[in-house]
Amino acid sequence: MRTAFLAFLLATNITLLVSGNTTDNEKIEAAMLLRSSAAAENDKIQQDDSNNKQLMNIAVLVADGFELLDAMGPFEALKEVQNRYYKTIDLKRHTGIDDDNFDSGIRCRNGTLDIKVVLASFGKKTVVSSSGIQIQSQFDLLQNNTITKFDLLVLGAGSVNEFDATSLEYLKHHHDQGGSILTVCTGAKYAAMLGFLDHQTATTNSLFLQRFRTLFPLTHWISLADNLQQRFVVSTPQITTTAGITAGIDGILYQIYQWCGWEVAEATRECLEWPLLLEKNDTLVIAGAKAKRKNDTHKDKDSIQQRKG
Repeated sequence: MRTAFLAFLLATNITLLVSGNTTDNEKIEAAMLLRSSAAAENDKIQQDDSNNKQLMNIAVLVADGFELLDAMGPFEALKEVQNRYYKTIDLKRHTGIDDDNFDSGIRCRNGTLDIKVVLASFGKKTVVSSSGIQIQSQFDLLQNNTITKFDLLVLGAGSVNEFDATSLEYLKHHHDQGGSILTVCTGAKYAAMLGFLDHQTATTNSLFLQRFRTLFPLTHWISLADNLQQRFVVSTPQITTTAGITAGIDGILYQIYQWCGWEVAEATRECLEWPLLLEKNDTLVIAGAKAKRKNDTHKDKDSIQQRKG
């Protein structure tokens, strides 16, 4: 169990800033497990690329003082899709199958799409969260700003230095080029600062709603506090805003559904044991968005019914 825990920390590039009792052998073993897993994953991605699958690139932004769960909730959900955990989930029996010969048959967009997610920052190799946990950034947005185009940026609280013109210009360029944005908690501030939410309905952590209404009066801010039926708002075709902290998981599950279909989204929810995604009468309820299970591929976007706040 201890080695598995170490492997998890290494896989997510997390270092706890406390002293521990980890032995050198345990560290080496965990590192070997990580390298083996990473090599297998890279082989799969390369194989998929050679088969001309579409790849959706997602960056979860981090910076000094960022809210850990704002970032790691969506990151973990996306990683489970990237690593294709859905292939091991039997949705009929709601069971995970630990058998190399088992294949659920579930595929992201009928096997035509893959997802790749990284933790990204602006010029900082190492960042420290508001709770004191150190994270290694996997992608420098300043060094690679003209090379890699991300399809989605995830912006949580504290993920961007709002006083840095270069960072804000990057967000503006991403949006102007048609890129999507998922804001988590008060990460909605960055989209509002740049005018992306002017004359649109949006949400954020309910504790900050009054402040946001004062700072950004052109946006219609709604409260989703204690609302189990709606945890996010599709504010524009490019921007989804979520309520506080944990609601980022609801928002990203919705995005996974849009990209990959119902089965992948539901399998990911079951992996996370996330309670706010419910199946009722052959209807999928994703934190306020409803979609019929039949014809639930990416072509079925018209079946989404977004509740208004």
